[in-house]
Amino acid sequence: MDKDTSLAYKDIKTALVELKQHLIHFRKEPNTRYVAIYVSPVHKESEQDVQLYYQIKEELLKQDISSQVIYKESIKNNYFGAFLENITPALLAKIDGILGVWIEN
Repeated sequence: MDKDTSLAYKDIKTALVELKQHLIHFRKEPNTRYVAIYVSPVHKESEQDVQLYYQIKEELLKQDISSQVIYKESIKNNYFGAFLENITPALLAKIDGILGVWIEN
């Protein structure tokens, strides 16, 4: 994680504008794949502010940045560690990584 490239928006109403502004100034390193981990106050199945969820993903994709969204309430879930087991390979796949499996006999 790079704190210099991270963004914490101030208000859900201005989140998209803040992200667009942030991406204008974001300078990517050559030969580097980027993935954003977005902790969202909006669940992707929510009727309220659902457009924001997709608009943020779209803005990141316009900059060739994959994203993994984690609903903020999921972090409080007692089984969040189990979610991470699924999120890890998903993140790796989004940056064209290869998951090595070590089997010991």
